[in-house]
Amino acid sequence: MSKISIIIPTLNSSSTISKCIRSVLNQTYKNFEIIILDSYSKDNTLNKIENFKSNKIKIFSISSKKKLSDIRYFGILKSKGEFICFLDSDDYWHKSKLEKQYNIIKK
Repeated sequence: MSKISIIIPTLNSSSTISKCIRSVLNQTYKNFEIIILDSYSKDNTLNKIENFKSNKIKIFSISSKKKLSDIRYFGILKSKGEFICFLDSDDYWHKSKLEKQYNIIKK
């Protein structure tokens, strides 16, 4: 099973980030890391992320002056997975999304 790196950029996402992270942590495919790139949120985003207390989650602070493409590229540089997935902080996944994608890729 290959490791998958999930890159999630955030900026003031306190109303959506918990559902987003929970949808990843509840995946049927379990070999993943979550890389959260926070652009110095001024709301409760970081507290909500830290409440998960998961060793699968890595948080990095990155300037809000950077373009989204630069932020995602930074996440790629920090990733350890063989595969990369991007997820927006206001979105969430079906519980078998990673497993289905991994199986398709491996075929």
